[in-house]
Amino acid sequence: MRKMQSKIGKILDSIINDHKVQRSKEFTMGNDKKEEDDFVDMLLNHQESNKLEFNLTTNQMKDVILDIIGGGSETSATTLEWVMSELLRNPGVMERAQAEETRQLRTPSPLIARESRDRCQISGYELPIKSKVIINEWALGRDPESWRVDAESFEPERFLGSSIDFKGFDFEYIPFGSGSRMCPGISLVLR
Repeated sequence: MRKMQSKIGKILDSIINDHKVQRSKEFTMGNDKKEEDDFVDMLLNHQESNKLEFNLTTNQMKDVILDIIGGGSETSATTLEWVMSELLRNPGVMERAQAEETRQLRTPSPLIARESRDRCQISGYELPIKSKVIINEWALGRDPESWRVDAESFEPERFLGSSIDFKGFDFEYIPFGSGSRMCPGISLVLR
């Protein structure tokens, strides 16, 4: 594992250094900014601006990049495994909405941890600032009040023509989370 960590570290160092060299070339040529920054550029911008409460080190940048890659690939692979499993169990269901149904029924991250930024009230309970909250996404996907059709069964047709959206506004279906802590890799997952 240490050998793999070292190899991955060298690859990420190379990627970060390539970005630094490219940024340096653009700066000397009088270009302040590329047309579009990628994720590594965004991290380098934060590192250079030093506006964070801490100094962002190259090792921390590598950790963040690995988290994004790991989080995106693991959850996508898990979802695809469940899609294939459900299709094998239900061969007559080849609807386009099968990915949505799989994310609703077989969420790859069943518990979402959050912390309240402000004092608020939810369902009659008062949450003080900095309260730790765990959202049970698995239970939301099986709530019979939200999913009028049998919530435990694999029925992709429930999403056909439905206005329910996965972008964090319909709280009965939040496979990518919601708000400012929404999954940063959502665009990668959808591709």
